[in-house]
Amino acid sequence: MDKDIIDTPIIDPYLSSYEAFFDHGWAETTFVAVKNSPMEKAVDALIVSWRSTNGAHILPWLMASSLKGYAEGELEGSLRYRADYSDEVIKGIVGKLLTGR
Repeated sequence: MDKDIIDTPIIDPYLSSYEAFFDHGWAETTFVAVKNSPMEKAVDALIVSWRSTNGAHILPWLMASSLKGYAEGELEGSLRYRADYSDEVIKGIVGKLLTGR
């Protein structure tokens, strides 16, 4: 099984499956429970690893939520504002190219 190749990755179509699962209250309670015990370092490592895994796990949800927010903002945004902003960006780039700074 170690050398099996997974050629069909499964992507869950429900974004809610990717929301955060780390329970900060539980982690705090657990830290307090093992403080100054032989389990303290092991629990610390476990909770830090679990929190890091949670951070990686929410990336698909975070990206989709960010893109959705951007798209909704674009629909509500002002076309004139975008035109003015892009004009300023172009002027800034041209000015830097001309002055060399």
